[in-house]
Amino acid sequence: MSKLFLTSLFFLIFLMTSGEVLASTLSVSGGTVEVGSTISVRLNLNTGGEAVNGFSATLSYPTDKIEVLSISYSSRFAIAAESTYGGGQIRISRGNINPVSGS
Repeated sequence: MSKLFLTSLFFLIFLMTSGEVLASTLSVSGGTVEVGSTISVRLNLNTGGEAVNGFSATLSYPTDKIEVLSISYSSRFAIAAESTYGGGQIRISRGNINPVSGS
């Protein structure tokens, strides 16, 4: 399987499963990877200047081509409401008592 195909497939799945986030944008970035190698993928929320208390995202992936090893977070959203992965789906929900804005 080619590196470009895997990256394109992951990004396409993200676009197909992402929903509206008010004036904010939710983006995913990664790179290319050889079969059997590891890649880090970053999910980024840009609030567009609007203060938000949290976000939730569900990402789907083909289990026959991608294996998720772990999920880690930044400290902008201190409350981990949900953090699951496996079986072709990653579900993330994070929150914060005080609203945050920016990227």
